[in-house]
Amino acid sequence: MMLAMLGMFGILMMMAPPGFQVAAEPNTWTLLTGAAPWSARDRAAATVLKGRVFLAGGYDYHEHLNDVWSSEDGITWTQVSNDASWTARSGHSMVTFNKNMWILAGENSPIGKSIYFNDVWASPDGKQWEQLTGNAPWCKRTSAAAATFDSKVFVLGGVSESNTYLNDVWSSADGREWTELVTAAPWSPRWGLGAAVLRNQLVIMGGNIDFGPGETNDVWSTLDGRAWQRGSDAPWAARADFGLVATEDQIYLAGGTSYKKFNDIWASNGTTWTEILADAPWGPRSGLCSAILPTKVLGIFGGNGRYVQEPWCGHGCALMTKVRSNGSRRCTMMFGHSISTLRSFRPN
Repeated sequence: MMLAMLGMFGILMMMAPPGFQVAAEPNTWTLLTGAAPWSARDRAAATVLKGRVFLAGGYDYHEHLNDVWSSEDGITWTQVSNDASWTARSGHSMVTFNKNMWILAGENSPIGKSIYFNDVWASPDGKQWEQLTGNAPWCKRTSAAAATFDSKVFVLGGVSESNTYLNDVWSSADGREWTELVTAAPWSPRWGLGAAVLRNQLVIMGGNIDFGPGETNDVWSTLDGRAWQRGSDAPWAARADFGLVATEDQIYLAGGTSYKKFNDIWASNGTTWTEILADAPWGPRSGLCSAILPTKVLGIFGGNGRYVQEPWCGHGCALMTKVRSNGSRRCTMMFGHSISTLRSFRPN
């Protein structure tokens, strides 16, 4: 996933964009809490709205969930809803759009069954939810990617109830009416992919494909969701179910799974790639969600490597910290599934 701006960009060494500095201190991480109040879970979803991060749903290896939690700093959490209006699920997508958080797609599949969704829900606070549609024109799916781009919400790829890998692209400005932009994009059908917006381009990368080695590390970009351009393959090992987050001029990728689970972190400014950490102190994991907080903290929440509840905070993890010329900073937080861990850093 990372930052190779997808489309036509090569893979080089990471450089700080004009007006930014990248400090040289080593990446260090600190455990914030050994047990977050939300249960350990897999394949949850997260987004940031009105200065708070929201974590919703997932699977705790006993049942699918439809609870909602929020936090300003990733340390203190408030349960917003114990039983949201939408059906309990995992593998769903969550985005922020027009002052609301949206939940899209996902699954609630007992062993031996596939119960997937193509509904769309919106909420301004995580408590009150409105169903925008119970049956979108895109097929029921899980492990798709979603992103807010060009004043619309995009849904890309995933896997259907019939186990068909998907590479269609849909967009909507209201969650009710959807337009199919591409029935079969030039990138291979896949699930567990990542999507982010970087410098006015929508970027997708990675995921699990239905041939060859299974996972991929290709990177694609588009200006409109219809015409896609392939960039150079990323230098990180092919993988699916990673954490992906973008700032104004950087994309960050963390963890994921392939022949093994990973705990590395990569960054790119669209023309350059840098491995920030090859072996982070938090255990290898997949199923990471991503978000950007205004609290100057980068966090890793959970993942399905091992089932624990441990938030971490790292100090001086400067390669993940963008320092503006005026001294202000914006950092990122990444959220996982199946482990309710939080790992983060605060720049010096």
